[in-house]
Amino acid sequence: TFKAVNKDSVWVDYLSWARDTVKSDLSGADWVRHNYEKPITLKCPMITSYEATSSVQLPETYILMPQWTEVIDLLDLHDIKYTRLTEPKQVEVETYRYTKVVFSTRQSEGRIPVVKTEYTTQMETLEAPVGSVVIDMNQPNGRLAAWLLEPSAPGSLVYWGFFNQVVQSTNEFWIRLPYMEPALKAAFEEKKKDPKFANDPQAILNFFYQKVKKAAHQNNELHPAWRVMK
Repeated sequence: TFKAVNKDSVWVDYLSWARDTVKSDLSGADWVRHNYEKPITLKCPMITSYEATSSVQLPETYILMPQWTEVIDLLDLHDIKYTRLTEPKQVEVETYRYTKVVFSTRQSEGRIPVVKTEYTTQMETLEAPVGSVVIDMNQPNGRLAAWLLEPSAPGSLVYWGFFNQVVQSTNEFWIRLPYMEPALKAAFEEKKKDPKFANDPQAILNFFYQKVKKAAHQNNELHPAWRVMK
């Protein structure tokens, strides 16, 4: 995304039409009417200098998980070229893992947009399964692929709700205290020595949720488009 900066500009001819203000017979309000028989030329400044307000380093390749068929259909629709893995492969990738999300309170074109996300960025070695989509960025539509797959892009598929399952994974689970493993129970009892924690039901639930998520749901909140940087 960019913003104009008042540093460089040029004067240009802006081709328009003569106009006048008339009063509406229906409402009595003033409105502007163009006269398409009287072309006019206006002198206007055109800003020619911009600076980025958000940017991202493009990867060499994206690897998209094969189960996101609706997203893959959009790649086809936009003529973004890709290949598929024919066997599992261990790859070192840069990943996004979501930590917070804010959804729009209104629908837009039948979808619930994501208006804000927060995530961590890290290098990980993960296994890409058979059928994973490999998008080489050395192609004419490479930047379009980035626009669709990067979470920070204003018109990304994250914004349009295509990845809602991962930007906010389920946070409901069941755990019975008598069946906790000794190490977990000991950690919990130690944590309860903090009165603020011990009297905060939400903090207690989050303590167990983070433990469960780390052990059993390691790919929850993992953005399914991995970035190969070299």
